[in-house]
Amino acid sequence: MNDKLDLSAVQEDFLARRWESAESGCLRILEQAPAHSPAQELLAKIQTARGDFARAIETTERAIGLSPNAADLYRRCGDLYFNMRDLKKAIQLYTKKMIVI
Repeated sequence: MNDKLDLSAVQEDFLARRWESAESGCLRILEQAPAHSPAQELLAKIQTARGDFARAIETTERAIGLSPNAADLYRRCGDLYFNMRDLKKAIQLYTKKMIVI
């Protein structure tokens, strides 16, 4: 596998709470492979951990576009909208999650 697309080192940075390094790693992967759904998902988790909910929503919505049958992404995106106090959008995503399951 191409080392530039290896997510394991980025995941280690994420687990160690090295947010900047983890985010940079995800962005490097996404430069090479914009449709790399696991990198999109991890980037959204990093943005969430950093409290950047607006960017995490954008990233999660891109991940949903890449993996529309991944029900957990709808839940995570709904949680982000809930944290942003957009209850209508959160409920829409929670409902969509139930349809996908």
